Amino acid sequence: MSGRVAVLTAALLWSTSGLFIKSPELSTMVPTERAGPLIALWRGLFCAILLLPFVRWRALRFQWALISLFISFSLMSICFITAMTRSDAGDVIFLQYTAPFWVLIINHFWLRESTPKRAVAALTVAMVGVLTIVGLGSGVGDLLGLCLALVAGVGYGGVIVSLRLLRGQDSMSVIALTQLVCVILLLPFVHGHDPWLAGGQWAWVGGLAIVQYAVPYVIFAWGLKYVGAQEASIITLLEPVLNPIWVLLIWGQAIASHTLVGGALILIALVIRYTGQHTVEE
Repeated sequence: MSGRVAVLTAALLWSTSGLFIKSPELSTMVPTERAGPLIALWRGLFCAILLLPFVRWRALRFQWALISLFISFSLMSICFITAMTRSDAGDVIFLQYTAPFWVLIINHFWLRESTPKRAVAALTVAMVGVLTIVGLGSGVGDLLGLCLALVAGVGYGGVIVSLRLLRGQDSMSVIALTQLVCVILLLPFVHGHDPWLAGGQWAWVGGLAIVQYAVPYVIFAWGLKYVGAQEASIITLLEPVLNPIWVLLIWGQAIASHTLVGGALILIALVIRYTGQHTVEE
């Protein structure tokens, strides 16, 4: 398997999140506020168990960026899955993919890094896309779900920044440790609710953990050894494109016009960002 094929395969598998979460078994979980945290908790636990064989504990060393990674990842996980249970898959995945632009904002105001004009233009286009989805989508969907999806994008941005600071660490060990800590941090959110899944829910969450989470992370980490970060970023844009398509084909959830317009603007902004001279490796 070549590096490009590995990254492409990872993107295809990542794009199945909506397919799993929008399944009848998971999308009808009640109460609604229980579904997101519970799915996130069990997905994280299954994934952690699957990745434990790859962990090299002695290779890990403490850095403060680990703390920011744990918090950002937990925030991203619970907000993304909760948003997916409340809102259209297309709206959620596109809003989460605003993460690179939150990274720009964090780098500019917190890390005091210079921001290229091309990146500012891309950020402007992306924000118009966000306003299109949130502004028009809130009239036909769940406003809280859309806001949570946007927060998931902020959390994803924090994950990106943290992983950059941890690039000297063993990636597989960091991911597995993050999953374990994420499970612990999510426990308070399921307190007071029955923590167990029922019947077919176990199969769907297990599939989500294996097919959409653990396997693509392992494949992607291997692929990055042979593919540059910029090229990998372009390839993974398949995820937000395919995610709502799978949900449409399998579960019949139509893609709204505001999702197409706003999502297209965000994708255009990402292409502008990733095809410029300044890449995500800045």
